[in-house]
Amino acid sequence: MDPKQLVEGVLFGSGRHIYLIPEAERPEVSFERVVVAWNGSRESARALAEGMPFLYEAKEVTVIVITDKRPAEDLTLVGTEAINHLEHHGIGAALNRIRSREGDVATALMAEAQRRNAHLIVMGGYGHSRLREWLLGGVTNDLLHQSPVPLRMAH
Repeated sequence: MDPKQLVEGVLFGSGRHIYLIPEAERPEVSFERVVVAWNGSRESARALAEGMPFLYEAKEVTVIVITDKRPAEDLTLVGTEAINHLEHHGIGAALNRIRSREGDVATALMAEAQRRNAHLIVMGGYGHSRLREWLLGGVTNDLLHQSPVPLRMAH
């Protein structure tokens, strides 16, 4: 089986989270600085819940919300629920909203993780049809194959 298909099969078919380390280099395994990608979805909530053991160990946790447009009033609250949940569990976290002018969420998230010298990205993995992924790409696909930072991903 193709390794790419194996990773996607485990993520979307197993009902379990995955932990991936970039192929380019074997980074020092550390969880001091963790970035949580948040969009308020079920997948984000599951990734946050399954990433809690890593977040407890982190010295710095940042919840990142990325949008490609000016958020409407109701969207300005996205992310506060994650911060409140973390605080309820004794984890201090900062909320950072990033506007991606090009609409490339994956690139913006990877750049922010690198800027923060993150040791881990916790995020939800989203499944789309193969045709849509091939035509449009996707945040999950891009991060699975290009992330310079280890990923903790749940679907």
